[in-house]
Amino acid sequence: VPFALRGPATDRVDFTLCVSSPLAIPAGQTSVTVPVTLSDDLLDEPSETVVLTLGAADFADAGAQQEFVLTVEDDDATPTVGFVTASSSTGEASGVLSIALALSAPSGQEVSVTLGVGGTAAAGEDFAAPEATVVIPAGSAGASLDLSLLDDGLYEGSETIELQLQGASGADVDASAAGHVVTVLDDDAAPEVSFVAAS
Repeated sequence: VPFALRGPATDRVDFTLCVSSPLAIPAGQTSVTVPVTLSDDLLDEPSETVVLTLGAADFADAGAQQEFVLTVEDDDATPTVGFVTASSSTGEASGVLSIALALSAPSGQEVSVTLGVGGTAAAGEDFAAPEATVVIPAGSAGASLDLSLLDDGLYEGSETIELQLQGASGADVDASAAGHVVTVLDDDAAPEVSFVAAS
């Protein structure tokens, strides 16, 4: 009996089918067992299915049930996501600052993290507002958030950019690593004030 497989579960990745097509049912028997070995990939991912469909058999007619669906249920914990460090500092003329996000374990699916921004620095004046969502690709251990700093030429003292992870899809936010504070060090000289004329 010939058969075909279709996913999304993948042979030799999520499982191993221990026989090949076609199946042979010995004379005098009415059935045959198809052994399947499941693979534990340690990645958090949705449950996956594999469908086995029978083809036209030799010396037998097609029965009512021509498909079998195997559901491979994931047993891996949902990873957590957070900032690698709680703070950083940089000069306002330093250009782009990369801030690392990390998962507690790589995920088998894409992780999207929602970002909130606060602090004393002003978006559009002291830095370019970052994207509201950071995406960690499937299989990756983390991603970087690139923050573009703007040198406004004004003496104003150090300012802060407060980044906060507000939520995530495909992962849980690690509450102990959900915030990162960037201190932007001013590099402009203090202006001088004096009378225009002495008398």
